[in-house]
Amino acid sequence: MHLSLYKYFLSCIMEKRMKNVKKHSAIALRYALKNICSLRLLHNIVRLCALIVMIVLTVCLVFASVAGQVKCFANIFNADYMVLNATDSCYQKTKTCQSAKAVWRAYMTQTDWGIVFSADDASVYADWFGMDELPSGNEIIVSLGIADTHNLKTGDTLHLKLNGIKYEFLVSQIISAPTGYLAINCKDMDISYNMLLVEGKDGISSTELLSDLSQTTASELAPIVEADTLLGRLIDAIQIYMDSGKILLLVFVIFSLIGMIDISYESLRVRREEFGLYRLTGMKRGDLRLMKIAELTVSVLFGLVIGLGAFVISAFAVNRGMSSRGMEVFVSILSLLR
Repeated sequence: MHLSLYKYFLSCIMEKRMKNVKKHSAIALRYALKNICSLRLLHNIVRLCALIVMIVLTVCLVFASVAGQVKCFANIFNADYMVLNATDSCYQKTKTCQSAKAVWRAYMTQTDWGIVFSADDASVYADWFGMDELPSGNEIIVSLGIADTHNLKTGDTLHLKLNGIKYEFLVSQIISAPTGYLAINCKDMDISYNMLLVEGKDGISSTELLSDLSQTTASELAPIVEADTLLGRLIDAIQIYMDSGKILLLVFVIFSLIGMIDISYESLRVRREEFGLYRLTGMKRGDLRLMKIAELTVSVLFGLVIGLGAFVISAFAVNRGMSSRGMEVFVSILSLLR
């Protein structure tokens, strides 16, 4: 008795609405919106679609940021070779190398704060760090990520332990950069440089440059490495993790899409009686098919909008979390366009 009354009222409502709207697409869309607001299975499609969009975009954001970090490390030096543990004597001999176009003294070390570097020429460090010149005296230039992590501002005092000696620096500038770094002036602080950076002459192959460098510095027993090779292992390790993450992301997307298809099929299966009532009210088979397509389309669109909103929130959360490690997500991504 109750089911018959339900069918009667439903058929009256449907017939009345169909008379008021003449376009079949409008009828299908109206019913689709009504069903999306009331059916749990369609809610599940919206939620699953939103989850897929948020996770995929967030993971891609992290991948793009890591790619920017990798590019930063790969281009950190504007040099072909590095001579490690070089003394003043080695520096003088390296300058006489016939294949060398330029030789710079440089300093680089890893601390709890981040990468600390210096050079007798700021142009050595490419244009990556956005500096025209190194700081003077006991001044120090700090990247934005490190400044946020340690709550540093221009004019603050910073204590660093370098080569077993504790130094006091004054923050002179805070620069936005992909990775956490601190720039100092070794010469003014009387800190010994720990490497030489060598750029070869135009037309000279890397093999010729390496051979000449080896002969020139043979008595110094100073290791010579390619600038890219020094950081190659780090970059390769990062790349392995990125490739693994891409595989896991692909598996997640495949299984999520299978889940969406399964929910969509279940939605159609359990609503056969409802579709029969629509047919009793006068809805044509083509209109019913159009309504099903509209339901799925609108559900996916709702999911996309919700997922994009969740992604924006998660993106700022990820950036905040990585900033605590001295890295800037958005700056890293923008650096890929350079």
